[in-house]
Amino acid sequence: MDTLLSSHSKTNRLLQLRHMLGGGQEKLNILVYGAGVLGSLCAARLHQAGHTVSILARGQRNIDLRQHGVVLENALTGELDTIFVSVVDQLNVDDAYDLVMVIMRKNQVLPILPTLAANQHTPTIAFLGNNAAGSDVYVQALGRERVLLPCARATSSPISPDRMAVFQSCWAKLTAVCRPGCGRLLLPSKAPSCASASA
Repeated sequence: MDTLLSSHSKTNRLLQLRHMLGGGQEKLNILVYGAGVLGSLCAARLHQAGHTVSILARGQRNIDLRQHGVVLENALTGELDTIFVSVVDQLNVDDAYDLVMVIMRKNQVLPILPTLAANQHTPTIAFLGNNAAGSDVYVQALGRERVLLPCARATSSPISPDRMAVFQSCWAKLTAVCRPGCGRLLLPSKAPSCASASA
């Protein structure tokens, strides 16, 4: 019975988050943990949707995001859109977010689990990354009620050291460019339809 209630509670929470992220009236306070191509894109789009967004970045990436923001470039028109989100360099024990979105490779996630576990003020931590091994290690570190494994519908693969190909829904190809010193993401103005997105 506890498992059923736990599962039902988690489903309701996921539906509520989905509604809020998808344009519901209530806005969330979100930390994006991971400032790579997908984390930066996610943070920028959530900020544009009206949510309060912070992105966790370290080193030069932290400096670049603070100075230049996330720069989205329309691949068809060349139009630039700069989005400034709050940049932090750590998750403190007392920080309170409605949602932490961890957008990192699994080998990068395992070392941060103790930090996530120490912060008990964030009720939901969503892991958006590939992990064929499942969620057991996350659940053991954080507790079943805090862990969500949503479908990100996005992945990235390197083209060259400064370019990443980003694929989103229906495998519609978007190109994201991370240029040193600007963190620019190159995006088309409209993704091709499912029928034409065979690449």
